[in-house]
Amino acid sequence: MVYGLLFSGLLLGSFQEPVVLVTTAPDLASSVAQLDRIRDAGMHVRVVTGPGVFFGTLEENASTDMLMRMGAIIRAEETTDRHGSSIAQDLALDYLAALEEGRFEPATTRGPMDWDGHPDHQLSRSEAEHGGGDREAQTAPDWTCSNSYNSEYMAGTVYVGAFFVESNGVVDTDQYTWTPQAVSDVELQLLDAWSIWSWTAQQHGVTVTAVLELYGPGTSTTLQPYEPVLHPSTEDHLWIGAIMGNLGFSGSGHMAACDAFNSSKRLALNATHAYCSFIAYNPPAQGASSAFTDGRIGYAYLGGPYLQLLYKANGWGTDQVNRVFGHETAHIFHAFDEYAGSGTSNCARTFNGTQNANFQGAQCNGMAPCVMVGNTWTGSGATRQWDLCAHTPAHLGWNSLLVPPTPKKPLNDTVLTTQPVMFKWQRNGAPPSAYGYLKVFDRSSGDLVQCVYSGQNDSLPLNLVNGSYEWTISQGNTNDASGWAGVLGAAGQFKVNAPLNASFTRAPAVVCAGSYVDFTNTSTGAPVSWSWDFPGGQPAAYDGPDPPPVLYMIPGYKSVSLTVSDGSTEHTFTQNNAVTVTGGQPLPFVQDMNGGGFPPPGWSATTTGQGLAWSGDAVPGCGAQTSAFVNGWSYHGPAATARLSTPRIDLTQATLPYLKFRYSYAPKSPAATEMLQVYGHDCGQVNTATFFNRAGAALATNGGGFVSGQPWMPTTCEVWHEVALPVDALVGRISQFWFNLFSIGGQNVFVDDVTVFDGVRLPVRVLLQGPWDEEEQLMDDGLRGAGLVPDAEPFTAAGYVFPDAGIGQMAAPGVLAVTGPQAIVDWVVLELRDAADPAQVLFVRPALLLRDGSVVDHDGVLPPRIALPAGNYFVSIRHRNHLGTMTATALPVANGMQPIDLSDPATAVWGADARRIQGNKALLWCGDADQDHRVRYTGNGNDRDTILLTVGSTTPNNSVPGYLPQDTNLNGHVRYTGNSNDRDAILLNVGAGTPSNQRVEQIP
Repeated sequence: MVYGLLFSGLLLGSFQEPVVLVTTAPDLASSVAQLDRIRDAGMHVRVVTGPGVFFGTLEENASTDMLMRMGAIIRAEETTDRHGSSIAQDLALDYLAALEEGRFEPATTRGPMDWDGHPDHQLSRSEAEHGGGDREAQTAPDWTCSNSYNSEYMAGTVYVGAFFVESNGVVDTDQYTWTPQAVSDVELQLLDAWSIWSWTAQQHGVTVTAVLELYGPGTSTTLQPYEPVLHPSTEDHLWIGAIMGNLGFSGSGHMAACDAFNSSKRLALNATHAYCSFIAYNPPAQGASSAFTDGRIGYAYLGGPYLQLLYKANGWGTDQVNRVFGHETAHIFHAFDEYAGSGTSNCARTFNGTQNANFQGAQCNGMAPCVMVGNTWTGSGATRQWDLCAHTPAHLGWNSLLVPPTPKKPLNDTVLTTQPVMFKWQRNGAPPSAYGYLKVFDRSSGDLVQCVYSGQNDSLPLNLVNGSYEWTISQGNTNDASGWAGVLGAAGQFKVNAPLNASFTRAPAVVCAGSYVDFTNTSTGAPVSWSWDFPGGQPAAYDGPDPPPVLYMIPGYKSVSLTVSDGSTEHTFTQNNAVTVTGGQPLPFVQDMNGGGFPPPGWSATTTGQGLAWSGDAVPGCGAQTSAFVNGWSYHGPAATARLSTPRIDLTQATLPYLKFRYSYAPKSPAATEMLQVYGHDCGQVNTATFFNRAGAALATNGGGFVSGQPWMPTTCEVWHEVALPVDALVGRISQFWFNLFSIGGQNVFVDDVTVFDGVRLPVRVLLQGPWDEEEQLMDDGLRGAGLVPDAEPFTAAGYVFPDAGIGQMAAPGVLAVTGPQAIVDWVVLELRDAADPAQVLFVRPALLLRDGSVVDHDGVLPPRIALPAGNYFVSIRHRNHLGTMTATALPVANGMQPIDLSDPATAVWGADARRIQGNKALLWCGDADQDHRVRYTGNGNDRDTILLTVGSTTPNNSVPGYLPQDTNLNGHVRYTGNSNDRDAILLNVGAGTPSNQRVEQIP
């Protein structure tokens, strides 16, 4: 069910009597439209609990006759007569009765509430999280271009969407189901909090109207998969995004979706501001946690778009929801926290020009109790008001607002015949920190034609087509730490009647290959058609006034043309070299630091100062001549950063790019450690990512021991570590990488052999003897069917050493549930070896094996991804209890190649008798039960005995289930005797007549 509430505060006269007025308004919008008439009749409206149901107070000069002509007046003594009343009317009457009874005023609700024991709850959103929504009407108070900073002061009309969050059990069990009594209790408290704000605003001569729409629990709107109290507050996007999605609002995140929802409500109700409230249920009687898992109990974002509450907040009762809600609502309108434990407040923070001087921590040492310290109020009944510190009214925008800018020209329907139109205005003493936006509207349609950032300027030129326009200029400051609530100047009107002229702007004018350029049509006159040409761009041509972003992939100078027509004449504008597209170093990119100078050509080294910097240093051992290093040992100073930047590198044609490098480091002590971060970005820094970030013991390559008596110097290969990082986030871009070293003074860090290359996917086929089914011509997937194939690769736990890319590799969700020929048999290890020296392994990684012999990546579909450039390599494959095999020669490996089929007897492999030939298939020998790369039936270290020991030497007929190396046929059971035993295959493989023989894995 959805029902509506509306609150208002208006200073018309002294308080007299709280009442409920019921009219015939059919919806909330109609109810809002009635406010002026009701106020004129002398009723100070506080609450409208639904269409046509108003709660408020009668002023001394109220005309009850006028009010009764609009509806029926209900007083406190009449609240028991509920015959035929609606849910909305019941809510209003319940609140009127609760006020009369003093239900909100027990002693437990009067004392200050201590926030100091709780995590920060006053939050700031990043600019990237701001979203839009439906376009504002020209009279809307949005003073920016984004719809996200709509009236940050508590004045005018405010819409509040309140959502009672409920889990539908899809992901989290619905542990805590809202009860009707709890819902009713919270509804009254939300209503009460805004009623207090309305009355408080009156005392400061301010009109504030808030529209509160309640979305009850258990509906298609509020039901979603998560139980909020089981999660940290940082995961609130899960339930908020789902609820917004249920209402049909989406965006680049849950905040953008809330922005879109809020914007639609502002338009529908002609409101000034809107925000969302989410209330999660955590009843103490059922043992629910009184905080989110990260300790937060309630929080809001300065300026919106939402706040989040719990029914039971840690340390406070469920009868104090109104006080928490009132406090968090103040954050929506930019009131700062002031209690000592707040990590986001300080004395210097200002808003609307007023300092947060009552902050109770640091040097401020404020003392005054107020709503932003302890959620306190004074008064009684309908005359309760929030305790406001002296500066809080300014933070809310009730005083200290900027003077609106004054438009100077064009005004008074001036007709302009030349271009560009020059707009001028007066800033009226706005401080330098305040900036503005120029907005131009089509007077015929009301559509926003242009919105341009005007900064601190008092004039701006714009090109406009012929027509009639209205314009406004704003000024404010969205800075959370030192901002001004935005204000709008009066509107000016003008007309344009200029000759036809084609023109455009572009941004940026210089880009890297793989980047987009935006083109803006600035043609004038009265064009009816637009024809664009973008040689070398994608698209190469476009018809229409607003082309999409144009992608340029090839370096060079690009011209652009625009032809416009008004139906009788044409005009063409061509800008030669309009766009400069730059390139980068081709792949593979290799830098071994041995060129002589440092930094190498095209590289750069920068520092935050204090002497911490990258330099070149001669390094003994392990083939290194010169390495890049940071002398952390000699550095003694404050925390500093040294940055080593690669040249720009061309990844526009890359599909599987990697960054590979070696590094060496040993920490000095637990307190003196370094952090190495590798950060990548395209040239416009639109796409960015951190690919590597390690510090202290995690960064150490010497095993983690502290080296404190001398500067660290890598002298052997064992203390160098190589990493190959997939950098897919930069595919299709001209990119650059930064090696950032953070230090407070500790030990030296070395980096060498930096390469960037495009990797490959390597298709391979192989068959295992143990699970091979000759009749089906497939391997059996008994291990998978028994649920024994692990999600994570098993080799690391068994002592196999992988590079970073292979450690902890996991099968993708659902892969082990696939049945049929594409079902998983087991994990294998895939190796690529040096073409000149097959004993040298260049790359190794775990992979999955399908029943038909295909070796696939962790997704169960694609060939394994290899962190090596295309080239010639020996290819080997291993299994945990089968003898591995390797190609006889180095083979060409490249994307799009045909599979290397090691199950084909015709495929030449290394060594002699390396596979078992069975019919037209070549199988890997099974029976390496002790994993020593040999198969033996008798003698020391034989594989038969380990099977017997597994089942029990005195109970040879036992069967032991599990994922075990002694299970040579991979059916999920280890058996020494009987059908499908694991011993017989070993005897057959060494020769039934020669049981002392052995088979040795043919891999160097």
